[in-house]
Amino acid sequence: MGLCSRCFGIFLGMFFLGIFLGIKGENKIYWKSSFVLMIPIIIDGVTQLKGLRQSNNSLRLITGLLGGIGAGIIIFPVYFKLIIWLKNIVKIGGDKRQKNRRISILKNNQWEEKNEN
Repeated sequence: MGLCSRCFGIFLGMFFLGIFLGIKGENKIYWKSSFVLMIPIIIDGVTQLKGLRQSNNSLRLITGLLGGIGAGIIIFPVYFKLIIWLKNIVKIGGDKRQKNRRISILKNNQWEEKNEN
């Protein structure tokens, strides 16, 4: 299966960002940084679509990497928060006999866990 350089760059950028955010544990969304990183891929794609210029594979890979990181800055924190929220629903609605349940709480954009008795 063929994959264009821009798509490969997007997947690669999101992959490395996911590893970085998973290790760092960052859950904050940086909107401005995300949109700034997506500007090159938008310009590259639109100018090529309109026929104003011809893009090459190395430029597509670089703009794809930047666009993937920019999209991942929004997608991954939302995904991590959704997973934690769903885990809390399962824990709260789960076995009532369970002692010392841990619940994650969002305080000042940082997730904290506390024991519930």
